[in-house]
Amino acid sequence: MKKGVFIIPYIGKFNNYFQLFLNSCKENEDWDWMIFTDDKTKYMYPENVIVHYTDFDSIKKLIQSKFDFKISLDKPHKICDFRPAYGYIFEKYLKEYEFWGHCDCDVIFGNINNFVTEDMLKKYEKIFCLGHCTLYKNTKECNMYFKDTLNGIQPYINAFSQPRAFTFDEDFLENNINWIWRENNHTLFEKDFSANISRRGTDLGIVKYDDKSHTFVREMEQKGVFIWNHGNIEQYYIEEGKLLHREFLYIHLQSRKMSINMDNLFVPVYKISANNFSNLEVSEITLENYQQIKWKYKNNQKKNIIRDDFKFWMKRIHQKIFKR
Repeated sequence: MKKGVFIIPYIGKFNNYFQLFLNSCKENEDWDWMIFTDDKTKYMYPENVIVHYTDFDSIKKLIQSKFDFKISLDKPHKICDFRPAYGYIFEKYLKEYEFWGHCDCDVIFGNINNFVTEDMLKKYEKIFCLGHCTLYKNTKECNMYFKDTLNGIQPYINAFSQPRAFTFDEDFLENNINWIWRENNHTLFEKDFSANISRRGTDLGIVKYDDKSHTFVREMEQKGVFIWNHGNIEQYYIEEGKLLHREFLYIHLQSRKMSINMDNLFVPVYKISANNFSNLEVSEITLENYQQIKWKYKNNQKKNIIRDDFKFWMKRIHQKIFKR
């Protein structure tokens, strides 16, 4: 069997750096991606990204055919609530895979095998807790765990039949798939290996999922430069006069508006700044040349990002208070 596949139903135009996402998939030859989309733009799809051209109505009909109650799916974004059921919904596409998963398209992957080990694949039925990247063991039993009870109810029925976003696929509101997994004693790996970038501020601050409190915590400001380096996501930063380096499973840009300032989209190394992708100024990052690397927002763009961040977080707070 193949190791795993990420399922991505996506309706509408992909973002302007979707090719960079695809390039990062290409470097992970042990993994596949399966995209269901109506965007027929001529991208350079690698061999491990399978595309099924479809439309929103067809996806909606497929999902509805799997349930004996009326689902609520009026807008494409609502598909996210159905992610924990993809193993059941898309089962006919998954026969050759040991694991299936879901991920966002506003990510750039690093080396997946550096983080998702063979031991993890043997030990856990669910790996990670975040909507932008999660894996599930592809067995008949595991693919139906989303129907399990929590506090005497089956949360998936509300999540699938009501129009509001439940964030059923991750820990944000109550009664999500992770609590179902915990309360029913299914095996779950919860540590966060991502560079989940905050929408706040003009630097690439990271919001980490804390596997002890099951909440999101902003890291202490660890300002530094991110690069995609021959298939790895790396961050370089200065601490106590030393140049330090760390690697991530992927960087999640949370729908930031990004521009592309590169010679071409297929360079083996590039820099990821707060609002753009660009060529790296140096051939190798050292303590001596670190200050030459520019990775902040330009001053005239700060007002726009702060305004957009304020709107985003007010919307999330409203969702949590009013459950809608």
